[in-house]
Formats: sequence, structure tokens, C-alpha cells
Amino acid sequence: MFFDDPAQKQMYTTFNATAQLLVFLLHFDNRLGLGDSGPYPTEDGGFLIVRDHFLNDPAYHWFDVAEELPHCITQAMYFKPPPEMKVIVNDLSTTFTQPASYIPYMTGMAVYARDKWDTPVSDVRLVSEDDIKRYTGIAQKAMMKLYKRISGMSRRDRITCGVTNYVVDWALPFLRLSGTYDKAIERGWLEWDPMTSESYYPLVRDGQAGPLLPEAIIAGKGAQSLQA
Repeated sequence: MFFDDPAQKQMYTTFNATAQLLVFLLHFDNRLGLGDSGPYPTEDGGFLIVRDHFLNDPAYHWFDVAEELPHCITQAMYFKPPPEMKVIVNDLSTTFTQPASYIPYMTGMAVYARDKWDTPVSDVRLVSEDDIKRYTGIAQKAMMKLYKRISGMSRRDRITCGVTNYVVDWALPFLRLSGTYDKAIERGWLEWDPMTSESYYPLVRDGQAGPLLPEAIIAGKGAQSLQA
């Protein structure tokens, strides 16, 4: 859909920004909550960026603030930039352009929804502009509700949510598709190993992350200790 007037473009731009902020908050800044693919060149010299926002998932208890939103919103964003603009989508599914601001060159967008994680592709639906306005309002309220909830958490609870999200998001789609998710939960997949739990104290409470993490991760000593 190509924009007919500035107000229509502003509505889509606001929706994109609101969904993006909510995604990063829900996923505790985990990049798997949002992903770009492209750029896909068009014959008229423009390009498409396809952006997924994962907004609702029962795997995480704090996602209940977004229960009125679809599991995933996918945006097909069309841009008509000047010929000299350079566009890169890196391995982390992030769009970078030179010059840096590319939203002013967005001239169209189509929005699609996948209501549940297991909704088949045949049931992915085009989102109307009325629903875009409604989802924007829901996302704004969900964001404020989650901000208040996170601000009331202890520091360890916030870190636990972030760690859980980083661990779960990477494997969750594969466990679901293979039918092994419930078995993984039964076997304590979401439980912290005692060594992991104890590492919280020297790394976070005692402030030793600076000297310890480079040796454990970059130098590989953490992997060696696990093998031992």
C-alpha cells in the first residue's frame, strides 16, 4: 500500500516505532524479538525491507501485557531513496543505511499478522488500517504496563527474565516444530544449573564481570571448565 498523504504515513510510522519499542522491552533487548530481511530491490529503483515484530508468546509470563496483540506482526516496507543511498541488512537482521535516516524515504507499507506461533502461513492475514490504529493503542498501553512491572522487580528478577529470554528465544522455534517443547520443560530446561545460579554473585553483586568474562568467553576458559 502506497501512502496517500502525510497523515497516513505518520500512522504507519508511529505503529512501526511503537511495536519496535514494545518488542525490545518484551524481549529484554534480545535481537530475536525483531528481525529485518532484505533489501529486496524493485524495478523502479526502490527496495523492500521485511520486518518481523514478535509481540505475544505464552512461553514468557511477562508477555501477558501483550495478550491482545498477534504473535507476530510482519511489515513489508517500501522505500524510494535517492540513488546514492547505501542499504545493508547485517547478520543480526538490522537495517543500516547511508545516510542513516531511511524512514523519510518510506513511501508505502503493508502489515500482516500471524495470530499464534503455530498459525499456518495460509492464515496469515493483512491488517487493516483500523486494526493498525487499534494495535498501536494496545501496544502503547502494554509498554507502560510492562515498564511499571519491570521497575518493580528486583535486580536479580530482571536479570533472570533477560537470561531466560536469551536462552529460550534461540531454541524455542525448533523445540516447538520438533514437538519436544513440553518434554524440555519437564526435564528442567528453564531451570538454572547450580553453577549458573552461583555465578550471579561474583559477576553481578561483586562486580567481577569485567575481569572474568573476557577470560571465560573470549579466551575459552569457561568452556574448558565446563568440559572438566
